[in-house]
Amino acid sequence: MMEFIVILMGVVIGGVGYHIYITTKGCSPKAGTQARAVLAHLKKNKNLTAKEAKELYSIGALRSVVCRLRSAGYEIETEMNGHRAIYSMK
Repeated sequence: MMEFIVILMGVVIGGVGYHIYITTKGCSPKAGTQARAVLAHLKKNKNLTAKEAKELYSIGALRSVVCRLRSAGYEIETEMNGHRAIYSMK
């Protein structure tokens, strides 16, 4: 599976705007949407579990989304609490 980060840069009044899209070749269209949701959650709330991802964002495979984000260059740590993984940004 190949993954890409596409950064679009545009000039807006008062500054420059950046849009970052995480896309995955061969994945469903919602793969990028899930990655953006997880990334925003980690930046805002500091950590995320699979149970929270399922309840909040209907993400059934958080480990897969985290793997895509890591492949895209994001530094995400995994802390194990028994059999449960807790993900956080480094």
